[in-house]
Amino acid sequence: MEEMTIIIKITGQNETLLRQITDLLSDYEDAQIEVKQQTENPEISFHGLEMNLARRRARIRGREVDLTPIEFDILYFLASHMGIAFTRKQIYEAVWNEDFVGDTESVTTHIAHLRKKIEPDLKFPTYIQTVRKVGYRFIK
Repeated sequence: MEEMTIIIKITGQNETLLRQITDLLSDYEDAQIEVKQQTENPEISFHGLEMNLARRRARIRGREVDLTPIEFDILYFLASHMGIAFTRKQIYEAVWNEDFVGDTESVTTHIAHLRKKIEPDLKFPTYIQTVRKVGYRFIK
């Protein structure tokens, strides 16, 4: 029998999906399962914003910010790709880990809540910038 290598990339902290995949593969007696956890930029620090992916914590100028899981994921996604503009659809697909269906209002609403929690001045954002007719980017 020919050897086969399967690589599955799971973005975000989806331990349930990883467990389901390894359980499914373990049914094959010849399967050798190796799980590698890739931690690209597990910590981000920029203009008073500190984020720790492993602890899922964010701090602004030393004070802890209470973010929902989706808000944290959006902020971490944008901050991990500093300066790159993403459409609302791209943000949705990256953060929710599913194909986009429907309306982008959910992303817009989460960004608005996130800005209220992290931006010192909503009129002149320090972190998340709206890119007209595109979406959002983390300011470089």
